[in-house]
Amino acid sequence: MKEFADFLSGQPPFDALDEDDLARLVAHVEVEYFAAGATVVAEGERLTYLWVVRTGALEVVDRGRVVDLLGRGDTFGHVWLLAGLPLPVRVRAHEESLCLRIPDPRTFLVRPDRLRFAAVDPASGRQRVTGGDGLGETGRWPAAPVRSSGAPGRIASAMSPNASVRPDCRARWCGRRPASAS
Repeated sequence: MKEFADFLSGQPPFDALDEDDLARLVAHVEVEYFAAGATVVAEGERLTYLWVVRTGALEVVDRGRVVDLLGRGDTFGHVWLLAGLPLPVRVRAHEESLCLRIPDPRTFLVRPDRLRFAAVDPASGRQRVTGGDGLGETGRWPAAPVRSSGAPGRIASAMSPNASVRPDCRARWCGRRPASAS
């Protein structure tokens, strides 16, 4: 149990938990082993756990294509767990992997508001989309908490708002015109 506490206390979103809530969290951890190629979570599954990669690597697969590789300390599934939505992608083991499974922490933590979940790209479920000051040693954006004020991080403030276009509009042409013109 101490090993899990030491590991989780150094990983977002758990690194801001106090000692008592960290102990509660560790008491609920389940460990699961996956052989290379094994499905960890199937597309369309409704999650009842959030997941943390302890060792190994997991692939995020969208429509048959690997869109992301999760490694040691990466957390996934929280967006869909917290929202009650089915997972839009499949997650499978890229290599032999050990994962920590944690039931919805809102049900047992005294201060679940201290969980520091990062903003996520809804298409891939990837953390590290908003906030941060640049690429870290891994070549990925560092995790940043979603601000309770709702203020966007540096990247989000520079992004254009989402646009919608008709399905028959060519991407090259629609990208240059506002949605009302397509």
